[in-house]
Amino acid sequence: MLWSAGWCLLALHYLSPALERWVIVAPWQSAVNEWLLAAAALLFFSTARVYTEAPPLVRPQIAVGGVFVLWSTAFYLHTISISPQLGVAVVLFGVAWVFYEESRHQETFADLLLAISF
Repeated sequence: MLWSAGWCLLALHYLSPALERWVIVAPWQSAVNEWLLAAAALLFFSTARVYTEAPPLVRPQIAVGGVFVLWSTAFYLHTISISPQLGVAVVLFGVAWVFYEESRHQETFADLLLAISF
């Protein structure tokens, strides 16, 4: 279910830019889109940990989600110049690393492909 929720958040991230031609989008929607992308990455990280039978890091991920809220808002308000997409890239690299380690541990090619895709 975490995997599906992650894909749903990723789809929502792309929804408002796709509908921007036909629907008026709120000016703060870009900050929400950045956070949706970060939340999807965090859910993918949780899914990877559950897949490897490691306990999910619920509280730290909630805290990181809060950091992404602040980071997206600050980037939208131009108080910082570093995009939250850098943090998303770090989280997705973590997902790839978890799958890579699992592929080495289980010696499976499918997990290596998942690592490469992330």
